[in-house]
Amino acid sequence: ISVEAMPDTSRFGSSSRRTAEATFKFVETITRTLVPFTPRMCFLFDGEGKSSDEKAKIEHASRGKAAFLDVREIENLLLHDEALTTVLRRRAGALGLKAPDIAQVSVEMKRLLGKVEDRAFYPRKPRSLSDRKAAVKGSVILAEIFSNFLVAKYDKVTDGPAIASELLLTEPGLLEPLTKYLNGLRP
Repeated sequence: ISVEAMPDTSRFGSSSRRTAEATFKFVETITRTLVPFTPRMCFLFDGEGKSSDEKAKIEHASRGKAAFLDVREIENLLLHDEALTTVLRRRAGALGLKAPDIAQVSVEMKRLLGKVEDRAFYPRKPRSLSDRKAAVKGSVILAEIFSNFLVAKYDKVTDGPAIASELLLTEPGLLEPLTKYLNGLRP
């Protein structure tokens, strides 16, 4: 299995169905041209508050190869105090900074998740307290935490997999929406 991020120029958030279909067709054509066999392909998207109609258009354009997470962003699956603290401590050590402890990270996570009136964190107000981790922009939470503790940017490409790796070791059930999808790809 190879997991690749979609380039920003091919994002489907504001695309028409025709643009989405052309993008999927391009990906399939270029793959067939470069690879001597036809790989099974699928597309997993963040929930990002897309309407049912938008999701249906994308699923149609992908000819059934698209699926959507039930959280706003894949980063929402990474909002776990313990795994995040482990990664922050590693990064702090590499940067020669004082590492935060789990209590500090927990307090900061709770504070940031509480910003339900701030549209940078919650484009739409969560329906309930239990809905916060699914509704928040997880990438914004992680960016704030990395900035506050490390005075560094959260790097989706390196920090995201590092947090996910920690979760696989300590709390694999939290990645269940992703692992369930990936397991469904097996022949």
